[in-house]
Amino acid sequence: MTTHSANDLRPIRSPRGIPLLGHTPQIPDTNPVEYFNELSKQFPEGIYGMDIAGIEQVFVYDPDLVAEVCDETRFFKQIEKTPLNHVRDFTGAGLFTAHQHEEEWAMAHRILLPAFSQRAMKNYYGQMLEIAQNLVGKWESREGRPVNITD
Repeated sequence: MTTHSANDLRPIRSPRGIPLLGHTPQIPDTNPVEYFNELSKQFPEGIYGMDIAGIEQVFVYDPDLVAEVCDETRFFKQIEKTPLNHVRDFTGAGLFTAHQHEEEWAMAHRILLPAFSQRAMKNYYGQMLEIAQNLVGKWESREGRPVNITD
């Protein structure tokens, strides 16, 4: 493992935000995923940051960087500065609201990890593709008419 001094680190680049409001007003109500995808083209390093609702969020999409930030031996889950901390006030400790050192998180993590491993996800691909194709087919059959996507 290579170690770096603080002088070697560069700040995470981000798009220009709005003073005091950050980036939240720039995120469209419709199709925010497309917005983030287009935004990622401005940052070929595979990482960028945004101030969303007063919380600094980091977006990582380079496969090597994603693998690095998913390394549980180097990083930990933090909920204190996220909306999940407020959810915890009402729901208690669970998979998404427990602190990483709590038994509730460890138990849920052990149960769910095998189902979301890379091998397991590859096995789901055929089923996910079939469901997506069926859904698109259903929408195509209603072309020109409104579609209630929650149905």
